[in-house]
Amino acid sequence: MSRRVGRRNIGRNFADSRSTNIKSEGAGVVICRCKVPALVQTSGTELNPDIQFYGFPNWMDPKGGCNFFRWVGSSSDISKARNNEVDGMMMKLEESLRLAESKAVIKKKDNKLREEELCNWMKIEKDRIVEAQNLYHEIRVIRYMLSFFLVLNILLVVVLWM
Repeated sequence: MSRRVGRRNIGRNFADSRSTNIKSEGAGVVICRCKVPALVQTSGTELNPDIQFYGFPNWMDPKGGCNFFRWVGSSSDISKARNNEVDGMMMKLEESLRLAESKAVIKKKDNKLREEELCNWMKIEKDRIVEAQNLYHEIRVIRYMLSFFLVLNILLVVVLWM
């Protein structure tokens, strides 16, 4: 919901703001145009998170009101708070980026080691396959030789029997 204050639009969502207390009477009390002490509230919007402002205390009244609005503190304090928050977020993002980059380097090294291990395993398996094929050929030769000697023995027995 956008509230109009004077000649400028102030974008704020009262559903996202948290009311605190009405300032006590005396010095430093901010009075709205309706001559009612303004509430100190905390903004809950994305644009102005956790920044305090003075607002019309009866803003939920269906009859309306003066829609009074003023930031607590100066605009430079608010700018500094926003800049500090942005700087903090940037530092967190940079740290996250450095952490992600270091994790990526570790993963690349790990993947390289796994790739080398896989290549070694594949070489061993190829050697085993070649060895198995050689054994198969040797077994076939031995079978042929046994078959030949069996036939030769049968012929020898038949010739000697006669």
